[in-house]
Amino acid sequence: MDKALVSIIMPVHNGATSIGSAIESVLQQVHQEWELIVIDNASKDDSAGIARSFNDDRIIVAQEERIGVAFARNKGLDLARGSFICFLDADDRLPESSLSSRLHLFARQEALGAVDGQVIREGGAHQWSPKIKGDVFQNLLELNDGAFTGITWMIKSEIVKHLRFNTALSHCEDLYFFITCAKKGLQYDFVELPVYEVVGSEGSAMSQLRGLEEGYAQLLRLLEKDFTALINIKELKQKVRRIMWRSYLKQGKVLPALRVFFSSLPS
Repeated sequence: MDKALVSIIMPVHNGATSIGSAIESVLQQVHQEWELIVIDNASKDDSAGIARSFNDDRIIVAQEERIGVAFARNKGLDLARGSFICFLDADDRLPESSLSSRLHLFARQEALGAVDGQVIREGGAHQWSPKIKGDVFQNLLELNDGAFTGITWMIKSEIVKHLRFNTALSHCEDLYFFITCAKKGLQYDFVELPVYEVVGSEGSAMSQLRGLEEGYAQLLRLLEKDFTALINIKELKQKVRRIMWRSYLKQGKVLPALRVFFSSLPS
């Protein structure tokens, strides 16, 4: 796997203050056989110019004028040439062994389709670790958090060759994408090392939570339509209600927490 090309897809929208640090984390990877595909998603700042300023042939900068991270990631998938695909948001970072540690696991287990790992916060504080292995399709359908916390998987490119992100989703598009990747029995495993560092995110906590709530509502409608026989939609709605209730309370938003606790999500 020392020569395996990894395509790293980075969407960016007005990320001039953070994209330099994100790119630096890719340059510092132990595994140096990579291409970084930066998709400038209709930025109004100099995000694309900063990406181009690194003057490295492995960094490809492309434009996507349709606003939305799903459009940008799909553009990246269209351009990717690597045997493996992973994603990096422009305000986050990859720990230096993120690529190499996962490629080593792929080399030891040829049947694997995706490899994950620990997620840390800026400064090294632990945020999340995977908990399950193997065929994770049903766990993803049931919104269990043992194999998903965000866009952190490294995936064999052959699996995503004909798959793309659902551009109708404003949030949860990454979860639905991984569900579609896993539905044919994808084998998932993880390394006991950090593979993704969450640095920051744009926008207010309240607007993010409102978007997440609507994203879950959209996701549930899709799951009910596409996987009716495999899910208990009533249980999923209750689970999402609990997730949003806890999320609002964690941010000190008592009234929205009470609203979701005593009502159902939009149908």
